[in-house]
Amino acid sequence: MIRNSVAFPEAQQKRVTDAMHDYVHAVVDRQWPLMRQGTPDPDVTNRQLVALDRAFQDFEPTTEPEKAYYAQSIADLDEVVGQRRQRLSMAESELPVLMKILVFGGALVMIPLKEGVLAQFWRRESKWRSRQVNSFPS
Repeated sequence: MIRNSVAFPEAQQKRVTDAMHDYVHAVVDRQWPLMRQGTPDPDVTNRQLVALDRAFQDFEPTTEPEKAYYAQSIADLDEVVGQRRQRLSMAESELPVLMKILVFGGALVMIPLKEGVLAQFWRRESKWRSRQVNSFPS
């Protein structure tokens, strides 16, 4: 979007650049740390995204190059909004409670089995194999 804004008048170019700068810094400095903690908050970057959107809404391109770059900038802004929605959705998603219970419950069941029953079975199997090997005529 910043690259496309070069085709706009200088005042509009600055407005888009400043709005994009504010949005990117809000995402990196405030949203990502919240996402790492598992508590994403769309409101943290909402004001900056609205300002970026308004920077385009308030501009009326007049020349053909401005119109072409404006259309591409709007498509890019739609992509930014879609990626934001996807990023926040992914950060909020987690295993359902039932799945967590099954995963942890399965682990609790498997560990004793591995150490107890399976280990005993393996020892019996090993003894059986050694008897078979030793019973072959030399």
